[in-house]
Amino acid sequence: MQRHITLSALGFAGLLVAAPALAQNTVHAQQSAHPHARAAQHRLIEIRMDDDFKPHARTELGKLSGFDPVVTQVHKGDRIRFVNVDDVQHTATGYAFGAGKIPANYKFQGDPSTPHGNTISASEWSTGNVPAHNRSKIFQTGPTGTFFFADAYHPTEMRGAIVVKP
Repeated sequence: MQRHITLSALGFAGLLVAAPALAQNTVHAQQSAHPHARAAQHRLIEIRMDDDFKPHARTELGKLSGFDPVVTQVHKGDRIRFVNVDDVQHTATGYAFGAGKIPANYKFQGDPSTPHGNTISASEWSTGNVPAHNRSKIFQTGPTGTFFFADAYHPTEMRGAIVVKP
């Protein structure tokens, strides 16, 4: 005896909606079972930009604000995109140095209004101008370490850090 299963249009649509959630649970379960599986899965992290974002306390890295999160913890190989949720344009431009605390008076070496670089590292990289309610290109995280960045237009009000772990 052969059984036939038919799905109504509503049942099929429900299956399509549930499939991505089931797949995510499967990936999560596989990652839990295999500790090295995480290395192959690189996340896309979004950092929001708005000069109204203020931290609740000073960080051990110095006075940081204007980004959410203000200190972003990622793993090597993760990808980062900046999202401007403000009503004015901003940049996220990396400082050409690493470690320690954020400097009080850093001068950008290149033109921060123009996008350059692809990797978050101790060299100067920039989203270029990110218009209000827009997104930057995607950057790759490079070597491990702590990397500071700022908005070129509001360099003392908008500063953040990206901590790249293995």
